Parts: sequence; structure tokens; C-alpha cells
Amino acid sequence: MRRRQAFTLIELLVVIAIIAILAAILFPVYARLKEKANQTTCISNLKQIGLAFAQYEGDFDERFPWAHDFWDKYFWITNPDIDTMVNGGRQLNVVLNDYIKNPELWHCPSDIGGTLSWHRGGSTVNYTWPLPAGTSSFYEAYGMSYIYRTRLGLNRLPLSNFKRLCDINVINDAAGYWHSRYKRPPNPNETLDLKDQRYWGYNVLFADGHVKNCTSGATYASWDVE
Repeated sequence: MRRRQAFTLIELLVVIAIIAILAAILFPVYARLKEKANQTTCISNLKQIGLAFAQYEGDFDERFPWAHDFWDKYFWITNPDIDTMVNGGRQLNVVLNDYIKNPELWHCPSDIGGTLSWHRGGSTVNYTWPLPAGTSSFYEAYGMSYIYRTRLGLNRLPLSNFKRLCDINVINDAAGYWHSRYKRPPNPNETLDLKDQRYWGYNVLFADGHVKNCTSGATYASWDVE
């Protein structure tokens, strides 16, 4: 009978080392592929939401939804019109409920809550926003992952008044690092530094219905287009 030879300890260690090296190489690649898939799903969600906007606008004299987002509900400085919206339960996902039957369209699969970034007057402010206990995303906590440019609805102007619909940001991801966090892991316990934003990418729905991933600078610029 032939005697079967067992692995030596050194051989086992070599195999383990090779597996560890392969894992170190493949795991980041897998993470990037997974994040790219999430980004694609998010873009698809926003395109569907864009169709809902178009239907709403067709029913209401070509005007943007008179609605707010969860940011407005919890952080807006007192504004009578927004107070009326909030008291009337006019959060955007509720207002468009007749046009969007699947609530998951409001869910960016990369949504992990965290830090909102806001840009006004040439400066950027980052708001660390702890999620309510027992929740793991803005969608889970507030029913939507996206921020709406509420001012478009407040102005109550018809689409014909806007000359650059293709440049007007209507809604976008609530946090820009969701789709780029494999480059810089988010740390919810710190205020993100401005230099980190060069890695961020927001999925943005524009007023003409197209969607694309934009840098922080492009997202902020499109938010101010009239």
C-alpha cells in the first residue's frame, strides 16, 4: 500500500499566505463593483422618480411639486410655507405617492445616513446627522434617501419660466460619499474635511428628467441654477 504524505506546517502557511494576498487584492475590487452596481440602481431610481415628476407637472399646470424633504422638516429655519407643508404631511415621497407605487424607488442602496453637506455663499458646511436609534439609513428613518430642491416648488413657477431645465438640480443623494466611500471610508464621528469632497459623487436628477453622477462642485452649482 502507498503511504499518503501530509502537508507540512510550512506548506500550510504558504497556502494561507497566498489566500490572504488574493483576498487583499480581490476584496477592494469586489467592493468597487458592488458600489458601482448600487450607483446604477440609484440612477435608475432617480430616472423613475423623474418620470413621476413629469406626470405630476402634467397634472398641475407644469409646476414642480409643492412639497418638502426630510431635511426641511427637521432643520429648515422657520418658513411659513414650509411649516404649512410639514403640518400637511407634504413630504415629497408622500406627495408623489400616486405616481410612484414602489416606495423602494426612494431608497438609494448605498444610503448609510451620516453627514449632509450644504453649500451657500461660496462656502461648504457639513452637518453630522446621527440617525435615530434602531435605523441604519435616511430611507429607513425618514422614507427617502434624497434631498429635494424645495425652493422650486415654493416659487410655484411653470416650467416655461425656466430656461435651463437641463442644468437645474431637482433632487440628489443626501450624502456625496455614499457612491465613493471605498476611496475614503466615512467616519460619522468627525466633521468631514473639505479636501475629502474631491472624491464625492452625487447622483442628480435634473429638471429635464436626465440623471447623472456629479462631483460636489457640479452638484452645488446645479443647485443654484435658476
